[in-house]
Amino acid sequence: MILQGTILFAWDVGIRDAMFECDSKIVVDVVLGSHSPPVNINNVIEGIQFKLKDFRSAQISQVKRQSNRLAHNLTQFAKDVWAGSITKLQKGGSDFQDVLQLVEYLVDRLSTDEMELFWVQSWLIWNQRMEKSGIGAIIRNERGEVMAGMSAIGPMVETSEEAKLLACRRSLEFAVDAGFTRVMIEGDNSNVMQAISSAVVNYSFLGNVVDDIHHLMSGLQWVKTSTIRRGGNKVAHVLAQHARNLESDLYWLEDSPPPALEALYQDALLL
Repeated sequence: MILQGTILFAWDVGIRDAMFECDSKIVVDVVLGSHSPPVNINNVIEGIQFKLKDFRSAQISQVKRQSNRLAHNLTQFAKDVWAGSITKLQKGGSDFQDVLQLVEYLVDRLSTDEMELFWVQSWLIWNQRMEKSGIGAIIRNERGEVMAGMSAIGPMVETSEEAKLLACRRSLEFAVDAGFTRVMIEGDNSNVMQAISSAVVNYSFLGNVVDDIHHLMSGLQWVKTSTIRRGGNKVAHVLAQHARNLESDLYWLEDSPPPALEALYQDALLL
């Protein structure tokens, strides 16, 4: 759903006050709670409503279909641009050899607002190019030394909260299997960290994942959670990105994961 992706994109680029426009009255009504959502998109709507609560100020309004024509045109154009790799276009029938030429072409012809819309649509399509996600985890001791690492394939996800919770569950399973009994869980999503830290029953569509995490935590001798800044888990992010191109999961014990050596080195400079 384009609205969901646009909201996630706005959050990821640091926007905290936003007005989101949608040309579907049904979508606007169900997101605002005026009508019950169809069963097949209920989870998506719950995810949108959950994410909107993170914003300092967020509004959704319906616009005429023709008012959103530019976004629809850019969506089709962006599908051609991002259908293949980031440097070689596979479709489109244009003379562009790479994305840089395309951007230079667009900058001369589109306004700032139109370019922003293009990047929104391109980001959405790029993040939906694979029917799988990546999960990365790094385990360190109290001195910051790497004890274990994981780069694993995950399922396709709809929201950032779903991705973070699934990654947390998988990482805890890995830590338990590797024999760790005292664990500090670090994450950069405050909502997710609050959910796994709370003893209150979670009734969201991700409640079963939260329950699994609580069960894993209960089996540890000692466990604590900590919310860190967004850039504070760069190593895990690199391993998650690496996993998106894997055919099978990778694990490292008492060894630094080669795909994340540069990120580990940068982290070491900050310790």
